[in-house]
Amino acid sequence: MTIVLNVTLLSGRSFSIAASPESKIQELRWQVQKERGISIRQFVAHGHALAAGTLDENGLKDGEDLLAVLGSAQLVASRHCDDFALIKADGTVHAWGRWRIDGPFQRKLVDVQHITANKAAVAAIVSNGEVVTWGSDGSGGNSYTVAAQLFQIQEVVATIHAFAARRADGKVISWGWPNYGGDSEEVQEQLVNVQSVTASKYSFAALKSDGTVVTWGEGACGGDSSAVQEELQDIKVIVATARAFSALRGDGRVITWGRVVSGGESRAVQLEDIHQICASRNAFSAVKHDGTLVTWGKLAGVVPPALPHHCCELVASDGAFAACLAEGSVVAWGDPRYGGAPTATTAAELRDVTQLCASNYAFTALRADGTVVSWGHGQADRQVEEVVRGLVEVRQVVGSASGFAVLKQDDSVVMW
Repeated sequence: MTIVLNVTLLSGRSFSIAASPESKIQELRWQVQKERGISIRQFVAHGHALAAGTLDENGLKDGEDLLAVLGSAQLVASRHCDDFALIKADGTVHAWGRWRIDGPFQRKLVDVQHITANKAAVAAIVSNGEVVTWGSDGSGGNSYTVAAQLFQIQEVVATIHAFAARRADGKVISWGWPNYGGDSEEVQEQLVNVQSVTASKYSFAALKSDGTVVTWGEGACGGDSSAVQEELQDIKVIVATARAFSALRGDGRVITWGRVVSGGESRAVQLEDIHQICASRNAFSAVKHDGTLVTWGKLAGVVPPALPHHCCELVASDGAFAACLAEGSVVAWGDPRYGGAPTATTAAELRDVTQLCASNYAFTALRADGTVVSWGHGQADRQVEEVVRGLVEVRQVVGSASGFAVLKQDDSVVMW
């Protein structure tokens, strides 16, 4: 069983998140960090702070409202590129690489709430709900044509060359390259009462409050969902590979569409009693309530392990998956070149893990004592190992296309 919670930040920004009633409050914070890139210090419901226990034990039901209090500074990264940004506690931004901003754009970045990037452009939500964009004009760096519609924005997501923004009134505005979802005119009348938007590399999928789905962008890569539209009912969560989507229904079934090679075809596997899904570049993995793992797409030949305990967090590189279990250990599977087979030494170090993240080629785990463990492509390099082993007092880790960055307790940042 999966329930949907409506989360609101103090800034007024809101979004929905699907979770199991058995999930712990800490696990919900991890999930928000992974899915939304937001560091949550505390959830508040029914007039009091939620510190421990499961969602069910705290009396949280389907459709419940949660107030979320943010942590201090937070790191932001995108798997579309190799750049990072630090949103400071005062709402200003320090960015690296192509995300660096100067002049008029820097002056607009006040009280920044979140940053999203595609391959060539960046979009930031500021506290008044407006959006500031920069980068390649064609990829959405110039949002002049839709600027008048970009108000009370709650969420911005990106394909590789376009953006889609969800407003507080449930409408969605898109801009950027039309072939990558930048033009949603054909489905604009359907884009009402939207509660979340998911992006593949080429298309968007909007989940509406009635559990139905609207898609647009490159048709063959998930932008056309007409073949499964009748089955897209009571949808709770949507995830995407590069060219396909999977949608989890309230009854535990999973509906897929898009490129076959990217997991858009799933008839060869039994997708029932599912409570969690994750996507790599060209494959999906789903966790059943009994801990059984099901994988389809380009990694279909890989036999995943059975999870012996409740899975707190499930993440993916481009060619492998990793699950953080309830007691803080980690299980990985998939292509060894992408982190699917950590060495025995690394596996022994993967204990007391509190956060798990991925780049396109590797994984990094943050442990409760503030140290970090990293494995996958490039992580055995001597210089990388020296950087990782020297990290202490880390409180957040994020992954970009081919690198990682950590935020330490003193708000300093280390990248590799």
